[in-house]
Amino acid sequence: MEIQQPTLQIRSIEEFNYQSKTVILRVDINSPIDPETKRIVNENRITMSLPTIRYLLEHEAKVAMIAQSELSSLLETAYLLRSPKNADRLLTALERALKRKIEPMTLDKLRLEVGLESEKA
Repeated sequence: MEIQQPTLQIRSIEEFNYQSKTVILRVDINSPIDPETKRIVNENRITMSLPTIRYLLEHEAKVAMIAQSELSSLLETAYLLRSPKNADRLLTALERALKRKIEPMTLDKLRLEVGLESEKA
């Protein structure tokens, strides 16, 4: 018996109405930069994104662009924050950072704080 894989239907950019919509566009804009001049060495990746960006703008979309590497980090953070315990830890760390009440801690204390070890009796 052969198992059929579900097919993924990829829709064309022309199939949507973008008027007054915000589009999050993942673009591959990580281009090599000359370390001395700090100028982009090869702008092909940026240039290749322009037709899509222009199309969206011409169809009255609000475009928010995000680089692939940043999107990966954002998705990982969103995944980690699904856990209420992780979310609480992050909020606590942010509060400490904003209050500038961050104290150095030992590796053992850090492990205990993030739940990797239980307190030794």
